[in-house]
Amino acid sequence: MAEKPDVVVVVGDVNSTMGCALVTSKISFDSSGSRPMIAHVEAGLRSFDRAMPEEIHRIVTDHVSDLLFVTEESGIQNLHKEGISLDCVHLVGNTMIDSLLAFQGQG
Repeated sequence: MAEKPDVVVVVGDVNSTMGCALVTSKISFDSSGSRPMIAHVEAGLRSFDRAMPEEIHRIVTDHVSDLLFVTEESGIQNLHKEGISLDCVHLVGNTMIDSLLAFQGQG
């Protein structure tokens, strides 16, 4: 709270991803209710199996986030079907694959 960040970046679909996104969505820095933007990296991924805890994490995180960074076209389609404005959705590629390619052969 003392730092008052402009943006909180959350990645993936684990407990801490959803926890950080949910807490950030409830922060209020002042009487006008200003809070950091929430940016979700790996947004829009779906297994369509709500018995998986990760699926609930994905859905909740995406719906409280302000910026959604998707790894593939299907993520854009999933978010659109859930009623999320495509104005905040950005196709950025897959961070895991990008990391693998960047360090391939360095080893």
